[in-house]
Amino acid sequence: MKYLLKYEFRRARLALLGITAITLFLEMVYLLGYLLDINALFTLGLFGGILVIACSTMAILLYGVFMFNEDISKKPGYLLFSTPRSHAQILASKLLMILFALIGTSILFTLCIGFDIFLAIQKEDMSLLSFFAFFDPSITKNAVLGTIFNLPNYIGMGMYVLSTIAEFLMQVMVAYLLIVLTKTMMGNQKGRGILGVILWIVITNVISSIGGFISSALLILSEPDSSFSNSIDALNGLMEMLFSPVMYLPSMLISIGCCIGGFCITKWMMDKKLSL
Repeated sequence: MKYLLKYEFRRARLALLGITAITLFLEMVYLLGYLLDINALFTLGLFGGILVIACSTMAILLYGVFMFNEDISKKPGYLLFSTPRSHAQILASKLLMILFALIGTSILFTLCIGFDIFLAIQKEDMSLLSFFAFFDPSITKNAVLGTIFNLPNYIGMGMYVLSTIAEFLMQVMVAYLLIVLTKTMMGNQKGRGILGVILWIVITNVISSIGGFISSALLILSEPDSSFSNSIDALNGLMEMLFSPVMYLPSMLISIGCCIGGFCITKWMMDKKLSL
């Protein structure tokens, strides 16, 4: 398995280095704006970094799907699938490469954003309390400290992160399944890619909608108290609403189930039906 992972990372190194280079370049632009007090560079680095975060996640997904389609359709893929590695190992190595790439870039983005926010607060000579008060003037120091040192909030954030990763992998796995399915049924006929994209959009939206509906229903049934007596309750209530495990657990479990099911079906089709 480790050799397959090395192979996948060697293939993806240019894409990953490109994302890293663009991120660090924009971070340098942000730092130059901060050090030289040039608001144009400061703003460009900030919003450019936000844009890169959104685009890089989609780029990782598209790269993984595109390379799998290349492996299924062209000669290099034939050589890969001719090795003494099982289809399950090949599929798992591709998913793990995408997972590690997503985690690595997310850690890089988180560090950059945290550092940028810290610099922005310093630039405006703001305290942490002033930063939160920018969004709600009624917030007090005790409210901020109570939110920061509230363990359930971090559990909820962890659930949000895990749910996001699970949904991302589900989208990749659905794409893999559809690539194998359309390849099996249509070979290399024209229109196979368009059909796969349409089916992918429909299926992933249906799965996400089901998870969202169940989460919303459970959140309504839990009947959270919407009246807050002070700013501490208000800030904690907002965090509990945004990062409530009830909101993310159903979607996460559904995404994990779809990943496992999609992996098993894709592996079975590659073993029994697919002809490279």
